[in-house]
Amino acid sequence: MKKRKNFRKILPLLLALALAIGLCACGQGGSGTSSGDTQGLSSSIFIGETELKLGAEFTEEARTALGEPESVEEAPSCHYDGTDNIYRYAGLTVFTYMQDEKSILYSVEVSDEAYPTPEGVKVGMTLDEAKALCGDGAEEINNGISYSLGGKMTLNFRATDGKIHTIEYYTE
Repeated sequence: MKKRKNFRKILPLLLALALAIGLCACGQGGSGTSSGDTQGLSSSIFIGETELKLGAEFTEEARTALGEPESVEEAPSCHYDGTDNIYRYAGLTVFTYMQDEKSILYSVEVSDEAYPTPEGVKVGMTLDEAKALCGDGAEEINNGISYSLGGKMTLNFRATDGKIHTIEYYTE
């Protein structure tokens, strides 16, 4: 009889612990990435220690940390009101638009194997290798595959002859 009373006291604690562990696993356990869908794929990429997150402000600190861009272009935005800024670095292009005096990141294109996704996908890998690292849910697109990150965000792997040449994070 005493064992049942102790079990009834411990059971809620065990359930709470199991729930907490499950939530930590879904949230990447503080890895610094954010996920927007049930697969847990990140809507951020790290370039060195600099996080580039879709929908977040592209701060002066981030621009400085990435170093001097090869070029910066301004163009009328095709997606938003106002002007887009396109920052081109070696193997990396960052697209932003202005919102309330802030530069908001809406796309990142990676064309260098030095910048893998948090899941480990790199330029030069095959689409099958990317699927193995990112899991089910890839949708076939023109010249590659695409994963929904939720919230109108996508992660695209563009390929030629089955080899990835561009990794694209994009939000509408």
